[in-house]
Amino acid sequence: MYRYSQQIRSNLGGSQVWKKRLTHLALLILLAVAIIFIILYVNASSNEKKYLESYNTKIIFEIGQATFQMNSLSRTGGSGTSNLLGKIRQRIYAIEILQEQNDSVYGIQADLTIEDEVFQKIYRLLDSFDEQVLVGKQTNDVQNQLNEAILALQDDILKIVQPQ
Repeated sequence: MYRYSQQIRSNLGGSQVWKKRLTHLALLILLAVAIIFIILYVNASSNEKKYLESYNTKIIFEIGQATFQMNSLSRTGGSGTSNLLGKIRQRIYAIEILQEQNDSVYGIQADLTIEDEVFQKIYRLLDSFDEQVLVGKQTNDVQNQLNEAILALQDDILKIVQPQ
């Protein structure tokens, strides 16, 4: 009988050891999962920062090029004017696509979104400018309006990428 009672005690002791081992194993698994989530979170925030830096660089480059090309336009409608208008249109379109991509990633936020009307106004002015060049009319008024619209777009972009 003495042996039997020892056997029961040793079985109970073994059961408690296994419970402790299972508890420690569960805690280790929980700790490993927490560490994995932390690593994934840090990696995701790093990727978001890289995306924003890339977005800011690209959109500032595009508006800078559009402004440069706008300032290169001839007031008399020289031979390269249609070519420059096409390049300006490409830059504005690139900005619009970058903006749409940013909106799809982060959702449309009123303070971080350039309105479609801004782009449509610039496209209308580019079309009007091109028509006046083709028929040989003076382009001063349209060029001034286009310059103002592109500078306004540049201001909007700078507010977005460099919040105060």
